[in-house]
Amino acid sequence: MSKSLKNYITIGDALKKYTWRQLRFFFLQYKYNSKLEYSENGMENSLKLYNSFSEFFQNVKIELRKKEKDYREIMREKDHQMFNKLEEVKLLVREALLDDFNTPKVILILNGLVSTTNTYLTENPRNKVLAYISYDITYIFQIFGLIPKTKWGFTPLILETLTNLSFQLP
Repeated sequence: MSKSLKNYITIGDALKKYTWRQLRFFFLQYKYNSKLEYSENGMENSLKLYNSFSEFFQNVKIELRKKEKDYREIMREKDHQMFNKLEEVKLLVREALLDDFNTPKVILILNGLVSTTNTYLTENPRNKVLAYISYDITYIFQIFGLIPKTKWGFTPLILETLTNLSFQLP
């Protein structure tokens, strides 16, 4: 894009079409020291990925609200597998951030976790597992400035539901 060719977009113009969070999400898909090429196609791909995270947070919110308030659920093998997957993802995210703050890789890793968790959501998920996964994704997004520190997910989401949990989040 070039100002002299008039094929550029200002941040102000972009904010008329997209939210600040969608733009920041787009920027995070490029390393801080690489050239960023804005295009409508690139922005649309970014929005698809952004929407998958948004839908994930909404699905978790729905799942946590529809369950009974009994959080003393017995953990099954699948639940332990999800906790193991979460620990694996946390290590991969740490490695990516230590690798010259590789935010595009972090987004891809978290997207993989969301995909796995969406499958888990169809298998009578445990609230405790969902809470930890959504908490950790929210935490990374807070670090990236996508979510304010007082929120959980992209909306004023699960916080009121999670206050009833009988376990401590980190």
